[in-house]
Amino acid sequence: MRDRETPRGRGAAVRGATRAALGRRRVALFCAIVAAASAPLWVLHRASGYGPYTALLMWCPALAGLATLRLTGGGRDALGWKRLAWRWGLAGWAVTALGLALAYASVAAMGFARFPDTDALARLAGRMGLSALVLPAALAAHAATTLTAGVVNAGGRALGEELGWRGVLAVEASAAFGFLPGSLLGGAVWAAWHLPLMVGRVPPAGLANFAMMVVGLGVAYGWVRLRSASVWPTTIMHATHNAFRSAFLAPLTVGLAGSGFWLDETGVALAALGVLMGAAAAVAWRLEARRARAGAA
Repeated sequence: MRDRETPRGRGAAVRGATRAALGRRRVALFCAIVAAASAPLWVLHRASGYGPYTALLMWCPALAGLATLRLTGGGRDALGWKRLAWRWGLAGWAVTALGLALAYASVAAMGFARFPDTDALARLAGRMGLSALVLPAALAAHAATTLTAGVVNAGGRALGEELGWRGVLAVEASAAFGFLPGSLLGGAVWAAWHLPLMVGRVPPAGLANFAMMVVGLGVAYGWVRLRSASVWPTTIMHATHNAFRSAFLAPLTVGLAGSGFWLDETGVALAALGVLMGAAAAVAWRLEARRARAGAA
């Protein structure tokens, strides 16, 4: 007799259906709340470009996540904020930094960019009080500070997003639709949330590249969130992505002819990186599910 035909199997199926229904309800509620909370800040940010609006926006997902759990009987512990999972965090930090470095290096290797910009690096060394050092030493010092203090500095904003996107949305979408469909949905919502600040300012091709990067990262971050049972590793990954790209790679890279198509978050290189990371996570999840089914047989 198949397990689903036994009383135990039927009970598990009912519990699964109930959890999926709750997941769908929480996904819909979360999306509505995050859109309502973000809308005034989208308008203000587009009109003014005032920096603190960005920080407030990045905490709207956390607000939506907390409100969603409160309105549906969930506890704050469901956010995954109590477990540090530092091994996952360290691995995510390293993979993110390495992936970004390889993406920019590939663009330079194809002749569309030059790294480092020695003039920009010399000015940076002066601001750091390291003018006496040779430029490679100043470059290493800047990389080290960016990947440590810079990540900590970016972590506060990244946490605001991760408590919502991965703390609630990734978990509930996976419960409602399964890991891969749920992660793709979560990544699509994450990408769409950025669009009000980008539409009309970024070419359509750039928007498509950005969406591919974010959806791919959404799958990868979703896998890390579910496997680690913690929101901290993805917070570290998100902060590392923001800090290393914006404070180290982008300022020290000289774009050559055609570089706009390849570089930054609207370029092909980071879109490919996001897709590759998402694909790797999807394969890992499938292999884990297959091993689990084989073990249960």
